[in-house]
Amino acid sequence: MAALEVKMEEEFESVVPIAKVNEAKRVVMGEVLVPGIRDAHGDTVSAETIEKAAHAFLERGGLVGEMHRKFGGVGSVVESFIAREGDPDFTQGAWVLAVKCNEETWQKVLDGKLTGFSIGGYARRKEN
Repeated sequence: MAALEVKMEEEFESVVPIAKVNEAKRVVMGEVLVPGIRDAHGDTVSAETIEKAAHAFLERGGLVGEMHRKFGGVGSVVESFIAREGDPDFTQGAWVLAVKCNEETWQKVLDGKLTGFSIGGYARRKEN
């Protein structure tokens, strides 16, 4: 549900399930990027890089889209934070988003058609 275009050099994509749903407010919440978790290409992202990406996302307007195609018009970011040590719900250093969905998007969440947050963009690969 969340998609981010960051102008860097190497393509990446990561998908993380929705962690919380507030039906009364039509809000979904979940980790967008988690430090140390391998993505579809076998790459990991550091907590420092995640924080930079989260800040850049908001600085560029914080638009969320559907399936990396339709940006804007699906809902609004109502919370964005980096999970801290001891957070009972989220991984330390993870970027967490809460999105208030419009009616069409909310129905897709209820129908199980939208089940997670997916971030896509470009990054520079660093060999260890």
